Amino acid sequence: MSPLRKGEIADGEKLSEWLYDKLKQRYGEHGYIQYTAEVTPEFKSGPNKSEGVVDLEIEIDEGRCFKVGKIKFAGEQLPDNLESMMLIHEGDVYNASLYEKSIDNLNNSGLFEFVDKDKDADFRSNEEDAWVDITIKLKRKGQ
Repeated sequence: MSPLRKGEIADGEKLSEWLYDKLKQRYGEHGYIQYTAEVTPEFKSGPNKSEGVVDLEIEIDEGRCFKVGKIKFAGEQLPDNLESMMLIHEGDVYNASLYEKSIDNLNNSGLFEFVDKDKDADFRSNEEDAWVDITIKLKRKGQ
């Protein structure tokens, strides 16, 4: 899955995007919300001294797989059918992509002011039981 291959020029931006965006998203789709990655480079001189070689040791800690606990909605005069717009449900393995698509559903409904997936949601995790509760703050348009 790595975007870098043996013999290529080391591209830190490409490596960073892969480890901290794409791979983190992939783990998040399977409930691993505590994913971390660490890169340890080992630099060596190349055969002609003007070039070098770097070996990269990548350590990934996926953490525990979390399930969705409670999903709550905070706001005034909210409709009753909000759960139907959600693609993740209580008891499911948490899936970051489905959460984001659920927020898109809320935004596309036309009922609410723009919902930011990060700023307008409160995530509370229970480390011991590996549950994550989500509260989404909504404001009806025109209020």
